[in-house]
Amino acid sequence: MIVFVTGDLLAAQESYIAQGVAEGNQEGLGTGLALKISKKWPNVQAAFKKYARTGRFIGGHIWTLEPDGNQPGFR
Repeated sequence: MIVFVTGDLLAAQESYIAQGVAEGNQEGLGTGLALKISKKWPNVQAAFKKYARTGRFIGGHIWTLEPDGNQPGFR
């Protein structure tokens, strides 16, 4: 179920955070919310870059990173 909330998304206790990224963006999470995510959880940026550079990241696909410790998962 999708739940809309307000406030600091990075302080949310949800299992996953959804973040849209434009197709062809292989440098990943570099602005706005995406930049804040990559600063708080650098491994998310590294994992996304690794996936995007494989050439499998195309519009409409979903990349998922599982939750790890105090880091939520990402979709």
